[in-house]
Amino acid sequence: MKKLVLAFLMLLGFQLSVAQSFTGSFKMQISGDNMKQPVEMMCYYKDKKMATVMSPEQMKGGKVRTIFDYDAQETTMLMDMNGNKMGFKSKIKDLQAKMAEAEKPKITETNETRTIDGHICKKLISETEHSIIDMWIAQDMDFNLQSVFANMKGAKGGGMGDMARYAKYMKGPSLETTVTDKQKGTKTTIMIKDIQKGNIPEEMFSTEGYTIMDKPAME
Repeated sequence: MKKLVLAFLMLLGFQLSVAQSFTGSFKMQISGDNMKQPVEMMCYYKDKKMATVMSPEQMKGGKVRTIFDYDAQETTMLMDMNGNKMGFKSKIKDLQAKMAEAEKPKITETNETRTIDGHICKKLISETEHSIIDMWIAQDMDFNLQSVFANMKGAKGGGMGDMARYAKYMKGPSLETTVTDKQKGTKTTIMIKDIQKGNIPEEMFSTEGYTIMDKPAME
């Protein structure tokens, strides 16, 4: 599930980076059949960086903030446990190359629409041998994905680069994404809510006061 969320956050960050005018925040909720309880976090985006902050109730008094730097392709997890501040920085291996080696999905546009958090969304289905992903794509946001997909060509010339032809269907981010494991029948749902445009304090992306250690590259 961690790899799924990481890939989703990376793709979402690429989407937002194309929307040069977007600076703001939103709430992300993750639930699934294999999770004891839903996970909720606030996400803050500015200058090709995203910071996620876990709900304090879920951390039992501790504070966890994760910074994604999309230009540097690295992530830094910051933990504040009763004043003991530590951080772990990891390089994220090139997801484009991994996607190039993965099975190419079959993508189907539907005419189904829903209003999610005040935005009209159209359903898009991505299917592989192992999973079905239902995405509800916002139609009224200025996140143009075409240049993202056009440049996401893997080392073998395939993968996400082949998704350029699907960009016309993906005018904005997916506000609700449900991944169904075909073999197990389990589902994981990621929702984006309460999107707010506005300036983000620089301290959201600061590591000042934390002892930072390096971790191996994330798969």
